Amino acid sequence: VEGGVGLQHGHCDDPFCRNGGALAGDGLYCHRGNIVSCSGQGAPSLFRSCSDIRHRIGDCTRTEHYTCAGSHPSPTCRFLGSTTSCTRRRRRR
Repeated sequence: VEGGVGLQHGHCDDPFCRNGGALAGDGLYCHRGNIVSCSGQGAPSLFRSCSDIRHRIGDCTRTEHYTCAGSHPSPTCRFLGSTTSCTRRRRRR
């Protein structure tokens, strides 16, 4: 839904729950890589984010990658793997 002025500005409606995404009815589903909750004809609400997790280790950053896996009624965040990137600091002379 778009339109409106000031505090009554529009928002984007996500029809996932009512347009075939929630085939088993109310409950938890994978949608756009996260776990969402569907209830009735409303838009999905975020139940659990399956986003990346970053860990700083010295001059390196290790990123663990996750996505939603499984199906209704018990989707989970599944680990996909990890990547590491390091920055090398110059030594002062």
